[in-house]
Amino acid sequence: MPKKRARSENHFHALSSHVSDVLGSVRAFTVAVAIIFISGIFFRFSQEWEQHLGFAITVATFLFLFLLQKSQNVEAKATHLKLDEMIRAQGGARNEVTFAEEKSEEEIDELRERMIKETSENSMQ
Repeated sequence: MPKKRARSENHFHALSSHVSDVLGSVRAFTVAVAIIFISGIFFRFSQEWEQHLGFAITVATFLFLFLLQKSQNVEAKATHLKLDEMIRAQGGARNEVTFAEEKSEEEIDELRERMIKETSENSMQ
């Protein structure tokens, strides 16, 4: 069972990555506008066409939300991993910042304030 789950997650990741790349292009935007415009002409921009178009856009937005979020989650995790490695590689870096994304917002704000204070104190010396 774990292999099937891993395989389906890999397929979903591949799909979400591909959809993210395709939907983020100028070509996809142009095609979407053209489809809306051409279908509007074909249906004479009727009220029924507007209702169907609104429904289709709502469903597409809802489905694309999950695909794009998956892609963003993977990219964010990879970015955090790279930053964590860079922090660990620095001799004078603080390990308390390494997993900042796992801290609460208040802890992050406190850490940020301390770092700003220390930076301003060091620049005055």
